[in-house]
Amino acid sequence: MVAAPGQRLGPYELVAQIGAGGMGAVWKARDTRLDRIVAIKICEGRFSERFEREAKTIASLNHPHICTLYDVGENYLVMEYLEGAPLKGPMPLSEVVLLGGQIAEALNAAHTSGIVHRDLKPGNVMITAAGVKVIDFGLAKSTANRVPSSTDVTLTKPLTGEGTILGTVPYMAPEQLQGQDADARSDIFSLGCVLHEMITGERAFSGKTPVAIMAAILEQEPSSAPTAPAWLRRLIRRCLRKAPNERWQSAGDVALELRDPPEEAAPVAASKPLWQPWAIAVALALVAGWVAWRRPAPNPGGSAVRATIESPEKYTIVSASGEGYAIVSPDGKSILFQAGTRTPPRRVELWIRSLASGDARPLVADGAPASPVWSRDSKWIAFRTGTTVKKLEIATGRVVTILDDGREYFLGSWNAAGEILASDRRNGSIVVISDGEASARVVAKPPEQAIYRNPTFVPGGKGFVFSQATDAATEPSILYAESYGAAPVRIAEGLHPVAARTNGRIQLFYATPTAIVVQEFDESRKSLVGPVHTIAGRPFGAGAGSFAASDTGILAVAPASRAPESQPFLVSRAGEGHAVADPGGYRQPRFSPDERQVLIEKWESDRNPGDIWLIDVARKSGSPLVTDRNAWDYMPIWSPDGKEFIYTSRSTRAHRVVRHNLESGKSAEVETGLSAQSIIFPTSWSPDSLKILASFDRRHLVAVDLAKRSAHRVTQATGTESAGVFSPDGKFVAYSSTETGLAQVYVIPFREGGPSTAQKIPVSAKGGTSPMWRRDGAEIYFLDPQGTLMAAPISRGDPLRVGEPKALFDIGLEAGTASYDASADGKRFVILKTLKRDHPGTIEIISNWPALIETSGR
Repeated sequence: MVAAPGQRLGPYELVAQIGAGGMGAVWKARDTRLDRIVAIKICEGRFSERFEREAKTIASLNHPHICTLYDVGENYLVMEYLEGAPLKGPMPLSEVVLLGGQIAEALNAAHTSGIVHRDLKPGNVMITAAGVKVIDFGLAKSTANRVPSSTDVTLTKPLTGEGTILGTVPYMAPEQLQGQDADARSDIFSLGCVLHEMITGERAFSGKTPVAIMAAILEQEPSSAPTAPAWLRRLIRRCLRKAPNERWQSAGDVALELRDPPEEAAPVAASKPLWQPWAIAVALALVAGWVAWRRPAPNPGGSAVRATIESPEKYTIVSASGEGYAIVSPDGKSILFQAGTRTPPRRVELWIRSLASGDARPLVADGAPASPVWSRDSKWIAFRTGTTVKKLEIATGRVVTILDDGREYFLGSWNAAGEILASDRRNGSIVVISDGEASARVVAKPPEQAIYRNPTFVPGGKGFVFSQATDAATEPSILYAESYGAAPVRIAEGLHPVAARTNGRIQLFYATPTAIVVQEFDESRKSLVGPVHTIAGRPFGAGAGSFAASDTGILAVAPASRAPESQPFLVSRAGEGHAVADPGGYRQPRFSPDERQVLIEKWESDRNPGDIWLIDVARKSGSPLVTDRNAWDYMPIWSPDGKEFIYTSRSTRAHRVVRHNLESGKSAEVETGLSAQSIIFPTSWSPDSLKILASFDRRHLVAVDLAKRSAHRVTQATGTESAGVFSPDGKFVAYSSTETGLAQVYVIPFREGGPSTAQKIPVSAKGGTSPMWRRDGAEIYFLDPQGTLMAAPISRGDPLRVGEPKALFDIGLEAGTASYDASADGKRFVILKTLKRDHPGTIEIISNWPALIETSGR
C-alpha cells in the first residue's frame, strides 16, 4: 500500500515515515484513542508470513528491554515508539558493561520463552530513555532470492542444499553460516560481536566482501580489544567460540557476569561527553547499574555520574504543598516523586520510577497524595492525603490506613522499627507515628515563635536531625536530638537535613542559602566534623523533598527554579478571556478600586527576584513602580481610595512593611508595633483605611492599627492562619486556617482591640486557601486543593450564612496561592495562567555521590 502523512490505519494516524526495509516501511503514528505516539510497521502487499511470525513472537515477550507490541492490523504491526538511536561504539567501559548486561537480559527472556532472535546486531539495539530496547524479532526462514550487497547484509538466500542461512553476516554464528539450525547459543555469538563493537567501535570479524567476512568468522579469531579489562576480554572470547558447546550456554549467565564482575573490575568514568541524544538514557541506566552491578555500598574510587529524569508525558514533577520532589528508595533502585497533570482536571499523583529500567508508573492517583517516605526495606511507602496517613505495599498495591487523627503531618523518615518521624503542620512539633496507635506522639516541641520541619532518622543511630525555622531575620538551623524527648543540639545553620551512611560514616546533607552541602556527622560528639563539600546549587525554596540521598550512593536533587512563568489574564466566570500583560514571573494580582489597573508582584531575575509593577488593563501593558535591587518587594495591597499601596520589602537581614503614595511617588516604613525580627505580609486594607490585616511570622493573622502603630491577633485559633481579607463593610474577616489539620476557609466577625471570641463560620468543606470577598459582599471566592476557583454565596443577616461553594474554573496547581482577584460584581477576574516552569519538571540523579566528596576533598 502507499502510505502518506495524515492517513488513518484504523485508529492510528500516520505522522512521518521513520524507516524502510525489504518487507515494508516503518511510520511514526498517533493512537487517536489513547493519544500516544506509536511505531507502525506496514507490510508491502499482503500480511506476510514473516509479519505474522513477528507479531506472535513479540506478543509472547514482556520485558523492559524488548520492544513492546501493542496491536496487529490487517497488514501492519503497532509497536512501542522508541526515541533514541541505534547502538554504536566505541563506548566507555561502564556503558559497555551496563548496556551489554541489558541486552543479555533481553536475550535470556526471549530464550526462556523458546525464541531465538537470529539477527542480533547494533542496528537492532536501540538506546532509549529506558535503557536498551532489542528490536526486530521477525527474521523468518525465507528463501527469498535477494542478492546481498557488499556492506551490512542480511542474508536469506540458501547457500547449501541442506539449509538456509539467516542473519546479518558480520554478526552471524558459524553454524548459521553453514546453514544449520540456530539456537540460543547462536544469539550468544552475536552478542559477543556486539560487545566487541561496543568497546572498540570496530567489528570483531571484518572483510571487504560478505564472503571474506564469512571466512573470517569460520576460520579466524576475532580482532583484539586492548582497551577492555582481562575479565571482559575473556567473557567476549567465550561468546565467540566456534563450537556452540564451548560458548556460554545461557544469556542469563552472561548477564550475571556483567552485573557482578571480578573484584578488580571497578567502574570507570565515561570518557565521552553526555550530550548525545541518547545520553540521558545511558546516564540514567548507569545510576541503576552502579547499585545493581556490584553491591549496595558505593565505591569512592569510582566516578560520580549525573543524569536527568524528565516528567511523565502530560505531567510536571511538582512539590505539592512544598513537599516531596523526589525520594530515593533505601536500596537505591527506585525514585518516588509527585507529578501534577498539566491540563484540567488538575490533580497530583504519586509516581515510582525504576532506575534500572527507566519505567515510571503512578502508584497513588486519588486524594492528592503528598509527603511520601520509604520503609527501610524499600517494600512500602507511606504518604498523606489530607489528614490521613497511609502506607502502600509496592508489590501488591495494597493500601492501609496508619493514622487519621484530623491533623495534617509532613512525613520525614521511616525507621526499621516501623516508626515514622513527622512534623505537625499545626504547631510545628516533631511527632512519631506508629501502626496501631490512635494518635501521634510528640517527641520534640519547638520554642515559642519557632517551628520544626524535615525530621530524619540518623542511619544506624538512635537520634534524629531536623530543621528549626523562626520566620525571623535569622537563617534556619539544623538540630540534633540523640533520642525521643532529648534536648536538641544546634549543629549547623541551614535547612532540610538528609542523613546517609557510607563506608561506616554518617554524612549529613543540608541546604545553605547558596548550595546543597554535605559534611560528616559525628554522633558521639553531636557535631559536624571535617570539611564542607558542595554538592549542587541550592534549589529555590529548598524544602522537604527537594533533595534526598540513599546509603547506596544515589542522590536526587530538584533543580533550581524560580516562580513559574505566567501571564496575567482578564477572564469571565467561565475562565475565558485575554492577556493583559506580557509573560513573566508574577504573583498576587490586585485590581485597583476602579478596576482599570492591576497591582502585581513581578520576578525580574535571580539578582532582582521581586518588584512591584502596575498593569494598565485597557492598554495591556505594565511598568515598574518599585524596583529595589537590594531587596525583594512583594505582596502589594491597595488602599480603599486607590491612591496608595502597602507591600513587604525583604533584604538580607530585615523585613519592612512599606507604604507607597502613587501621587507623590514617596515611600515610608509602616510602624506596626510588632517585633523588628518578624515577617509581616500585608493581605487586606480595611474599608475605613485605618487598619490592615497581615500574616505575622507565617502563623498568625493580625490586625495592624496604622494610627496607633499597634497590632493584635484576629482569632484565637491554634493552627496556621493566612490570607486574611476584610469584608466590604469591614465587619468580618475571611481567612484560611489549618487548626483542624487541613487548610480550610472560614469567616469570623472582626473585633477591635483583640481576638474575636465568636464562633467561626466554615466556608470550604474539602480544603481551601486564598479567600477573596466580592466587593458587594455577595460571594466569597477561594481555591480548592486542586487549583479550582470556587464561589460560595453569602447571605447577610444575623447570623451571616454561607451557601454551598460552586466551582467556577480551573486556575491550576502551579499557580498556587496569591494568583487571582475578583471584580466588584464578580463577573470578571484577573488570574495568573501558568505558561511554563523555570525547570520543566526534572530531577537530577547523581550516582556514587561519595565520589564528589572525595573529589572536592583533594
